[in-house]
Amino acid sequence: MGDLIADRRELDSINLFYLALVGWPNSNNIPLSFMRAGYDFRFFISFSEHGHSPEIGVSPDILLWNQIKGIVILLEIKGGGSIDEKHLEQINAMSSIPLPRIQQRLQNIFNNNVIIRNLHTGIVYMEDTYQRCLNGNECRDRIKKMQTNHLFFTQQPEGYLKLVNHDLLLFDPILGNIINNGIKFPLIPPRTFYMTKKPCQKGVILGITNYISDQFFKGEKIEEYVVNPVDINNTTFRFSNIPIKMILIALEILKNKGICSKDDNNYIFRYEHIRNMEYIRNWINNIDCKGISPPIQESLDDFVQNKS
Repeated sequence: MGDLIADRRELDSINLFYLALVGWPNSNNIPLSFMRAGYDFRFFISFSEHGHSPEIGVSPDILLWNQIKGIVILLEIKGGGSIDEKHLEQINAMSSIPLPRIQQRLQNIFNNNVIIRNLHTGIVYMEDTYQRCLNGNECRDRIKKMQTNHLFFTQQPEGYLKLVNHDLLLFDPILGNIINNGIKFPLIPPRTFYMTKKPCQKGVILGITNYISDQFFKGEKIEEYVVNPVDINNTTFRFSNIPIKMILIALEILKNKGICSKDDNNYIFRYEHIRNMEYIRNWINNIDCKGISPPIQESLDDFVQNKS
């Protein structure tokens, strides 16, 4: 399931790229974005074969769909410090998904007739990762293989979204012009996503505490914030492909640490318990995930059954 450092890097990258999707005003207050080019998007959609579990299917980080042009773009977002062979395998697998399967998946999501004429795939790296990789022969060869058949983007805080191989974007001149004109990023992007597609258990705990902290420190001052694990999983963390039990385990661990209290099936966070986020993050960093077991397993099972 990965580790906390990898989760945080990937989250930073996803939250940054999200601004390229919806638009972040540049100096002329013109929100250049994929949406402006006519693309709707969905995160973490799995394309499993008929009758198979989603966990064994191909699951890109982002699906972009231009309904008018019948174009689908599947993207992987990477936040780590390396460009690995397995990344190439991932995007090659995405490019092999049959168009009828993608059409059916979109029809199920939008409850509407969907026509797809073209499928394109791509990958997004942080700019500094890309630049470091250019210094190694093996890594340069891997980049070259990726750029042959897949869109290859780089991004950086307080920088721009860049497409290295513009020749592969000739299928959509409007999107190409928007990227050429410059989709700019702020130094610190706002948090929209709090968990990766498949976070480690510590990533779930950190995601919950970051979300709760943001509720206390944005807008009007509040003294407490109440969450229900099923509701929070279906709304705030709906983009993540994680079992509800991971949310429940994380909340129980936070309760046992005294960071929240519990009333029936609700978890109550108070300002005095959440205000020292630096201490909480250090504590999360030192959690031994191997020692984590589901607290009160029977009651968790009962809770899931009652809420499903």
